[in-house]
Amino acid sequence: MAEEALIVEVARRKAELVKAEIRQDLEACDNYSAKHGSFVEMVRDHYRQIDDE
Repeated sequence: MAEEALIVEVARRKAELVKAEIRQDLEACDNYSAKHGSFVEMVRDHYRQIDDE
């Protein structure tokens, strides 16, 4: 029983760490987009130019 509780607690803590990392990554993406524009649009423009050549 105690072993199960420990497994559940470890899983909960790992999930919280992953959520925090994802929040940090999303914030970094938002900051990049605010400063440089959409990365996705930049890639689309890049490959559109290659296709036009």
